[in-house]
Amino acid sequence: MVRIVRRGLVFGAVTVAGQAAYARFRGVPSFDGLDPTGSFGDPDLPKLRIVILGDSTVTAPGLDDPDDSWARISARRFENRFRVELVCLAVGGARSRDVLEDQLPAALAEEWDIAIVSVGSNDVLNLVPIWLFERRLDEIVARLNVVARAVVLFGVGDLGSIPRVPFPLDRFAWWSGHIADWVHRRVAARYEVAKVDQWAQTTEPFNSGIHMFSPDLFHPSPAGHQAWADALIPTLEDIVVELENSTAR
Repeated sequence: MVRIVRRGLVFGAVTVAGQAAYARFRGVPSFDGLDPTGSFGDPDLPKLRIVILGDSTVTAPGLDDPDDSWARISARRFENRFRVELVCLAVGGARSRDVLEDQLPAALAEEWDIAIVSVGSNDVLNLVPIWLFERRLDEIVARLNVVARAVVLFGVGDLGSIPRVPFPLDRFAWWSGHIADWVHRRVAARYEVAKVDQWAQTTEPFNSGIHMFSPDLFHPSPAGHQAWADALIPTLEDIVVELENSTAR
């Protein structure tokens, strides 16, 4: 695994350089992110409070409507049973350090039913040491466990599917995604929290065509966000059932 990590660091460096050069060559557009924060469902229903921390996987650059983001799609899945209060603290471009220092304090100021963390791509693609990324993610989860009834790690999928990363750099990005997801898996096992299996559930959809990505050829399109929501919702369903059962006791 150490050898894999070392490869991933080298591949990540090449990916970043290649992506930047390729983006300039293609002249692709860039987009601002969105804020999926909102309240959904009848106010008289029981509350379900969800907070999301992370990067542009949450803020969804390239989408026209926050309702198309995986965050809102997933939250609104429960609006017939709960008054869902969704709070997004994520910031595009964030790394684990940014989540730990800038986003986590706001999350710790309140109590939540579910806390979701989606971070890691920017860490591995910017050569943050894997041990440091893991240490930061570990601290994020440990501290969220104090204020959230359940924590979910979103994981990291196949970064090699990104159209803006050309061959052979896509192989480097593929390794980087694996490494980041491996860290998520280790931390989730350590704290016995849920983790979305990105590789099993989203690899095929994201490699099915360019329609899965927005015009910037980097961030997901509505179809891509739907694939992410489809991967997350079963995990949320299981958690919600557990929360309901624990409340009923």
